Amino acid sequence: MFDIRAPGSLCVYEFKKLVYVERQNWFKGLDAANPAVIDNMRRVEERRFTQVLLARFLLLNLLVQQARELPWGLREKEHRRLWVLLQAHPKIFSPNIDIFTKLTQLLGEADAADLSGRLSP
Repeated sequence: MFDIRAPGSLCVYEFKKLVYVERQNWFKGLDAANPAVIDNMRRVEERRFTQVLLARFLLLNLLVQQARELPWGLREKEHRRLWVLLQAHPKIFSPNIDIFTKLTQLLGEADAADLSGRLSP
């Protein structure tokens, strides 16, 4: 059985958790079949997913930059393993803070166009 709360599924779990809160606020007293409500939910979910994805890209970029500054440089195999470990156990460096969730929350203050623009090449 697949569990969205499993360590390898943090991205999906974070996304679902963020969207759930937004959904609860928007569906109170609104007609769920209303096209305006559906369109708004699509925009909210797209924005939330962009936040989660951008947080991961920013942290990956930081990892690569820091690895390149090491005397021995970027070691692809070792740093790829570190990246996977960090995603599977985001509290490995600080037991009280999940860096992916924290950065995703901070990105919540950003404008939707800014978020999308940062993902575009």
